[in-house]
Amino acid sequence: PDDHAVFPAGERISSMAGPKLEPLGEGAHRFVGRHLESAIAWQLYADAATLMRAPKEAIIGGEGAVALAPGDPYSYLARAWACSVAGDRRGLLRDIDKAIEIDPTCVAAYADLGVVWEERDDDRALKAFHQCIALNPESAVGHFLLARTYMRLGRYQPALDHLSRTVALGAVSSSIYVRRAV
Repeated sequence: PDDHAVFPAGERISSMAGPKLEPLGEGAHRFVGRHLESAIAWQLYADAATLMRAPKEAIIGGEGAVALAPGDPYSYLARAWACSVAGDRRGLLRDIDKAIEIDPTCVAAYADLGVVWEERDDDRALKAFHQCIALNPESAVGHFLLARTYMRLGRYQPALDHLSRTVALGAVSSSIYVRRAV
């Protein structure tokens, strides 16, 4: 078997040694090196690198996820946020749009799209967050993001309604607190 993963740009990363992942530590390096054939491992790696604001490593993870699972919208979402950390707004929007194209019912893609628009276009953000709720009325993330946007707009009653629904539904991922689009 080939001991390399081949990425779209032709770049090869050895599964024997794994990519250089110093900002995430040796544990992440060993994990991805052992699970190079797993798109989920690359998605998790891209997400971790994104949260740590390590653009080069985030892009490596996102490219690996897309190369191994081009039909999985979550691969494109991982690469989208890597693009954000790298300052590539066009790539961010391209990959979120691709995730929606692959799966028009992907709640996470609409949540991410809303986060992209949150600081620039409230109407687009609200539309995307409402799409989350339309696709899954039990989406705690969708309700939380609506509450946050309505609160920022001074629309307190809908904000409280969605916040109450968020609490009733349960936990919300901490990553939505730190993701910020370029």
